[in-house]
Amino acid sequence: MMKTVSALLYVAVPKLLAGGGQLMLNLFLLRYFGPVQFGAVSVCLTAILLCDAFLGSAIDLGILRLCPSYTASGNPLRSLQIQQAGLVLKPLAIGTLMIPTFLAVGPISSLLFQSRDQANLVLLTMLALLGVLLLRSVQTYFQVEQRFNWYGGADLAHNILRYGFVAIALFTGFATPTVLLATYAVAPIVVSVFLLVFAARGLLRTRINLDAFKELCRVLSWFIPTALVGGLTTRMDVFFVSSVAGVAEAGIFTAAQAIVMPAQMLGAYLAVVFGPRIMPQFENGTLGAFYRRFQGGIVIASAASYAVALVGITWVAPILFPPAFQRSASVLAILLPAALAAFINFPLTVSLLLFLKPKLVLAIDAVAVPILCLAYSWAIPRYGALGAAGVTTSYALVKTVLLQVTAWRILASPNSEAGAETAGLALSEECR
Repeated sequence: MMKTVSALLYVAVPKLLAGGGQLMLNLFLLRYFGPVQFGAVSVCLTAILLCDAFLGSAIDLGILRLCPSYTASGNPLRSLQIQQAGLVLKPLAIGTLMIPTFLAVGPISSLLFQSRDQANLVLLTMLALLGVLLLRSVQTYFQVEQRFNWYGGADLAHNILRYGFVAIALFTGFATPTVLLATYAVAPIVVSVFLLVFAARGLLRTRINLDAFKELCRVLSWFIPTALVGGLTTRMDVFFVSSVAGVAEAGIFTAAQAIVMPAQMLGAYLAVVFGPRIMPQFENGTLGAFYRRFQGGIVIASAASYAVALVGITWVAPILFPPAFQRSASVLAILLPAALAAFINFPLTVSLLLFLKPKLVLAIDAVAVPILCLAYSWAIPRYGALGAAGVTTSYALVKTVLLQVTAWRILASPNSEAGAETAGLALSEECR
């Protein structure tokens, strides 16, 4: 218990500081930029999150699916080889994506920002994505090694550097969307290189193993499409608002999104600590009891948080939002259940189902994509950001029910205690 608490503190404290810093920065940028420029920056940051979700997070989940079991069984070399494969795959994938992005940068800028003059933002977004992917690979290494003090230290160093650059730009009067995105690119790259050289040298010293690449790729054959479709259902709202209703309306939408984001981020923070333990606990039959206690508590906490938030929005909104963003208060009230749904799903449920039932998760989101496209296309022209928020929250709640019911049924099965070998074989068959 003490080990778990200390690990949570190592992860949570830097991330809460980072989340608080991002929230304060967003509130400041609302006033500094205005809806148009704030909307442009938010669209770029959302694109980073989307690409990280379907590429970076998929690779990291594949590593967490395989490596803790190898480490626990006394084969740390294989674990390092698989992690190294993931580290190499990420820049290769970004390099591949850069080619069509560079060729179509003008049309992409016109679609997202209604101007071809913002092409530099598109290219900086790709560079920032590369930095985030490298940093996540280093942090995944610390996760597998259970070195959560280094994991938290990486977060702390990254955010000190990033917010330090942003503060300098704001203080000197050079803060523009271009400069802001440049800081989001430089900070993670610098921290990643430093950690790879001094604290995660095992990833560089291990010899490349083609069998490890193949093993990871077999798992990713399901994880990447699943994460891609899941990321689309989660992030497409911002792109629909920006392209259909305009970048200013996207600013209204993302201002509310920035306020509710901490709830979603908290779920992701908890997943950092619990993720490496899911398969070992599932294999030894102790996951079911823990899952029931944890999920019951987190659902009650989420319901209570929403009730408090509904009461307080009326008084807090005039303080949070400047006059140009007052409509964001109504969007916030509608979006908050979606963020709380992510808080419920992220710590255990999403990883568990991705490890054991990737086909099911993929099927849910694949069916939802065309439905959501139609729903956003109908709601946004009529209701703007409010319509997008309503569609986003409706799907988040439906998906949460489906995921929770499925996870509870899996863990309630009499065979779940002996599920280690069965789960591994089932996933291998799916990958083939």
